[in-house]
Formats: sequence, structure tokens, C-alpha cells
Amino acid sequence: MAAGERIAAHLTGAQETLFMPVYCRAEDAKKNKPILGDKLAFELAAKVDYDLAKLGVRPNEVSHIALRARCLDLWIVDFINRHKGTPVTVLHLACGLDARAHRILDATPPEASIRWVDVDLPDVVDLRQKVLPAPDAPNCEYQLVAGSATDDACLGNMPNDRPTMVVLEGLSMYLKPEEGKAMIRSLVGRFPAGEIIFDGLGSIVLKVQGWIPFVRKTGATFHWAIDDGDAAALAALDPRLKLKDDLIRPQMLEMAGNPEKRGTVEKVVTAIPLFRRMSRLVRLEF
Repeated sequence: MAAGERIAAHLTGAQETLFMPVYCRAEDAKKNKPILGDKLAFELAAKVDYDLAKLGVRPNEVSHIALRARCLDLWIVDFINRHKGTPVTVLHLACGLDARAHRILDATPPEASIRWVDVDLPDVVDLRQKVLPAPDAPNCEYQLVAGSATDDACLGNMPNDRPTMVVLEGLSMYLKPEEGKAMIRSLVGRFPAGEIIFDGLGSIVLKVQGWIPFVRKTGATFHWAIDDGDAAALAALDPRLKLKDDLIRPQMLEMAGNPEKRGTVEKVVTAIPLFRRMSRLVRLEF
């Protein structure tokens, strides 16, 4: 890729929504006190020939996406640190253009032994290879795989010889509920031990999704809501599963240290019960 060259991006529907978190991570990286501070995201946004501004992303969405990523990163680092001396696999399904592997390797000790597998659909993988370098670290064996997170055949080809952290960020809401539940069952059946971490949206967001600019612009549709009690029900899908964490937004802020000053929107979101539960993070252990 020549200096200053921008790579054309032709994605539609749910796949096109991956540009929304790219924009959010890049905007967060510009701040004096970022939540995530992903400098690679800022560089990546400049490489893609796509009008990120057309998505109409709002400041509260920038903060939310950065907060979501920060908390999931902390869970992954915790998983790796609890397996010191034991090689682990991190399986990032529907990875999009997320530089998560780079962030995690910067935050974990060099003696950790990590197999990192990023998975997404072929056209996303093709774009990713053009704009995002693979991590280069002696303690990481990296793979980029073209496939679907909901395809049993794809999951069946994933290595299953180590404790495995499965990351599903920005995916659950685009699945039908039965698709999501079937995927969780398949993941638990595939790996000897590990965790599954993911985010979910509350029913209120599904009801008002037509008002959300980036959803309207991309033509994507949210299908699956995760509300109070739903995470516990997911843990009941398999006897090996245990609900380890189920966090709503105020708890995410506490976990991440809430580096930003709370503005009016944040105060409203955390003060009104309905808004507090618009999104959540779930950690299942098996």
C-alpha cells in the first residue's frame, strides 16, 4: 500500500456497520483522555476510502463503543493472566477491522503464550488484509480466517487444544435469537474450557432502531435483545456454562475507570433505569 493511498471498501448491510466502531475507536483516540486509546484505529480510518461521517455517529455512541471495547479487552487480559504458564487461544469472531490483537499484546506480559485467531466473512478479511497489519510478536501465533461465526463447519476447524477465550463484539444483535443460542452451544461443545464474552442490546434499542442513524444508513437490522435475566438463561443452555458477569452501563464505567468527565447524556443514561439497560456485557465461563 503506497503512502497516502486509500483502499476502497464495498460492504453492505450488517457488514457495513463495522465502519461504525472503526469511526468510534478513531474518534476516541483523538481525545486527551481516551477510554480505549487505540492509535492504530486512527491510522486505519485514514486508510479506508469510505465516508465514515455519513454514518451520523453521535458522541455518546463514540464513548459507548470505546467503553465496550475497553471492558472486553480487560476481560481478555484477565483470562490470559489467569493462565500464566499455559498456552491459550483467543478466538475473535466477526472481528471486523478491530486491532484488538495489537492492543492485547501491548497489555500482556511477554511470557504469555497466545494463539490468536481472527475470523470474519471473506470480503471483510480481504479488506482487513489491505489496511491492518497482522500483529508481530514472539509470544503470539496469529491466524486470520475467512468464515462465518454462525457456521458450524467454520467453528469445527478452529483449534481446540487449549483453554479458549471467545470474543463476540457487535455481533449478537444482528443474529436471530435461535442463531445466537445455537452458536453458544456449538462453542461450548467445541472447546475443552474457556470463556465466551459478548455485548448485547436491550429491547428498547430494538424498538427504536429506525431512529439510529448508522442502522438506517446501512440498512442493517437488529434482531436479538438481551435484557435482565437473559444472560442467566443463556448460561442454562449447557451444564458446563456458568454466568460470570452481566454488566450494564454504570458497571462498565466503574470497570473501565470512567476516564471521561460525565456529561449530560452520560448522567441521563446512568440515572434512568430503562436507559441504564440499553446495553450490557456478558461473560460466560465453561
